[in-house]
Amino acid sequence: MVQTVIGRIRQGKASYEQAIALFREQDDQIGLISSLATLSEQGPSIYTDTAAFIAPRDEAVAHGRQALKIAQQIGYRAGEAYALCSLCGLFVSQGEYATALPDIRRALQIAEEIDHRQWQAFALTVY
Repeated sequence: MVQTVIGRIRQGKASYEQAIALFREQDDQIGLISSLATLSEQGPSIYTDTAAFIAPRDEAVAHGRQALKIAQQIGYRAGEAYALCSLCGLFVSQGEYATALPDIRRALQIAEEIDHRQWQAFALTVY
């Protein structure tokens, strides 16, 4: 995540792809959800507007949707909220407000229900 935050998107993307492969190998669903959701944030989003490299939008959306699907399948509500926030950050940056609005409301609702302050703040930032 540090590589992404400091603008080294390519390196961050490569690290997350490596982590995803390892989490799959270890059947670590929580790590997989977190890595996929974070990898989706490396597409065109509110966090990468000024980055020299941005992952392709469709690829980023696919990672976010996969994280969301796994979180829902295993009932990991914090992961569901995080994946929704990550996806919505991508949609909002592309002007896809109608797509983002119901999902960001759902993310905020989940975060409030489980009292997850970090995802509450993330949802409100995207909202």
